[in-house]
Amino acid sequence: MWSSFVLKPKPPYVVTRHLELFTLEGLPSPVVYSRGVCRSLAPAGEGYEAVECRISGEPLEPLIECRTTGDIDTVSRIVAERLRIDFDYNRFLDEVRGNDKLYRLAMKHLGLRPTRLLRLYEALIDSVVKQRISLRMAVRIMARLVESYGVHMNIDGVDFYWYPEADTLYNTSVEELRRHSLTRVKARSLKEIAAAEVEGRLPGLREVLADPWGVAGELTRIYGVGKWTAELAVAMVLDDFRLGPTTDLAVVRGLERLGLDSSGPERYRGLVMYLASLEYESGKA
Repeated sequence: MWSSFVLKPKPPYVVTRHLELFTLEGLPSPVVYSRGVCRSLAPAGEGYEAVECRISGEPLEPLIECRTTGDIDTVSRIVAERLRIDFDYNRFLDEVRGNDKLYRLAMKHLGLRPTRLLRLYEALIDSVVKQRISLRMAVRIMARLVESYGVHMNIDGVDFYWYPEADTLYNTSVEELRRHSLTRVKARSLKEIAAAEVEGRLPGLREVLADPWGVAGELTRIYGVGKWTAELAVAMVLDDFRLGPTTDLAVVRGLERLGLDSSGPERYRGLVMYLASLEYESGKA
């Protein structure tokens, strides 16, 4: 049932720190992560396949050893895109080398990058849940939603999860969703997002990559999706870092803390925002 494959990201490469920040031990958000091992379901074709990856050797000798219940070519491509193994951090370093503050920031977090989602539907769900609450609380709420409504498989005694399918959320009442610590606005927003997905109104991946700013503006027409939510969702789906959540408090305060007047080179703007937000959060801690 299980097939194995290995991915070798170009160094420097770090993703486990991101997984540590955006998951809680044993909880499906929907990725379950612990000590270098992450597991989840991967939407593949019309179904889902289980995938488990062990990440080691960061940042200079990175190795990702995986096993899956699905087709190796299909799942390995999905994992590579999710974990951004093709992003060349050295090019980012070259781009910011002339800016001492940015270069120090890039070296401090050598190789680090956020993971990626491949559909706006999941990215919007994630972004709405994160609105105006702490990251830890958002992860807990997401885990409750995933456990209650998400796609779930138990294979050899191990649980694998993914986000709730759109028709499941669409057919769940606002009051039922609110029982999982969601505000009425967030619960209604999730249902509106699900409706847009069911009805085929959400932009596809090609549309996002072609015009991320235009798509972000379009998404704000959905109830409960403002500029911050739209920009964050688009940033989570992009295959590069052209765009980021410009109004995010942690980003703004992080850039201020670093003494940066702008978010850096255009092609890496989202990554600079991400690293700046980490600086702000670590400063709070």
